[in-house]
Amino acid sequence: MSFQRKLCTTSMLIAAWYAAPAAADLQIHSASIVSGTLFIDGTEFTPPSSTIEPLIQLNGTTLSVLQVSDDNLQARVPSGFQLAPGVSYQVYVSSLGDPERFGSLTTGEDLAKNSASLALVAPSGATGATGATGATGAAGARGATGATGATGAAGLKGATGATGAAGLRGATGATGAAGARGGTGATGATGAAGAKGATGVTGATGAAGLMGPTGVTGGQGPAGPVGPIGMQGVQGAPGLQGPIGPVGPIGATGATGAAGQGVPTGGTAGQVLSKVDGTDYNTQWTTPASGGGGGGGTVVLRANKLGGSGESCPVAVSTNPVTLSFNNVLTSPGNGSAWNGSSFTVGEGQDGLYWVQVRVHTPDASPATNTVGVQLTLSINDTPYSPYSDLNIYGPYPAQNSNTIPGTKGKGEVIGVVPLSAGDRIKTYCIGGNSSTPPQPLAADGGSNITIVKMN
Repeated sequence: MSFQRKLCTTSMLIAAWYAAPAAADLQIHSASIVSGTLFIDGTEFTPPSSTIEPLIQLNGTTLSVLQVSDDNLQARVPSGFQLAPGVSYQVYVSSLGDPERFGSLTTGEDLAKNSASLALVAPSGATGATGATGATGAAGARGATGATGATGAAGLKGATGATGAAGLRGATGATGAAGARGGTGATGATGAAGAKGATGVTGATGAAGLMGPTGVTGGQGPAGPVGPIGMQGVQGAPGLQGPIGPVGPIGATGATGAAGQGVPTGGTAGQVLSKVDGTDYNTQWTTPASGGGGGGGTVVLRANKLGGSGESCPVAVSTNPVTLSFNNVLTSPGNGSAWNGSSFTVGEGQDGLYWVQVRVHTPDASPATNTVGVQLTLSINDTPYSPYSDLNIYGPYPAQNSNTIPGTKGKGEVIGVVPLSAGDRIKTYCIGGNSSTPPQPLAADGGSNITIVKMN
């Protein structure tokens, strides 16, 4: 079980941290326990006087010193001592009775104030490489046919066909013959003229010189009677009505309208129909998330680096990290999200909390002690290198020593849980864990991989 110095980021699952050393000249870099021996790497371990022995304690227990050099200490761990994953252990290194040395102690003084110290949390072991795929078993008997799915929504009504041509108008019937005109009634007889009245008598001529008076005018005779009115003639009979014309032919039937939008073709057993985006009828077949009761996350992407050659990451001081790609897709993103080999883009309507893990490894260098680990950066929306940005999550700063198992000296990992919205992009970048030695190219044997899980 080994401990290595790690950067403190919100994405770390296993934390390790430094207590502030009392002296700048005595420092601890890393520690590991192998076969009952505690190995400590650091600086300025050798005291000025050979008669002064360093003081080493593990969780309050003083250990027997086995070997001392300027950058390495070895001490015996008590028999039966076991490291429990997830439990914190405190390592102190100081010296006793050296007045020329900062951090030195006299008997009874507090180690926490006068020592270099390292607080450690034992990590869980790394996941082993994926075993080879076993031979395909014989095909099982065909399962019973599943229940018929619910009937899909009815398609839209087709457009109404064109109206047929109007029938011809029937001919107008013949006009009936005019009835005979009645005769003119006879004119009534003219009444007889009344008798003329008698002329009055002319008066006698008066004496000369005098005019005699005018005679009286005779009265008018009475009017004769009016003759009777003649009789009106008889009205003629009406003419006969003409026959009704024939009905015109029925017009041709219009063309059938286009079929309404129904369920799209395709899909497999167990898949459901879901919307791709807000566009009408834009749907796709998708596989529902597994798990009981609808809880848990959904794996939206699993991909490995397989075949060919892997990327070469620059040294740690570079500000131009390399983008990683994974070409062997095991689980493709659905619901409108996309993966182009190096960038995952969140689809429309897929906002939520995402868990992202990227792991890589490299072959050992020659000699193996020159192997350099890889530090990974998880970038959101193409911000590849910014120590002050919330859009970057940095993996641990890796280191290796002579006790690291061969084949596992060059490795890197980053894990993050991030809220993402539609259109957000995730990429992974890498740099080497050393400021002067570049790492080996990433292995392309499937052990370098990326996994993205939608949590809600």
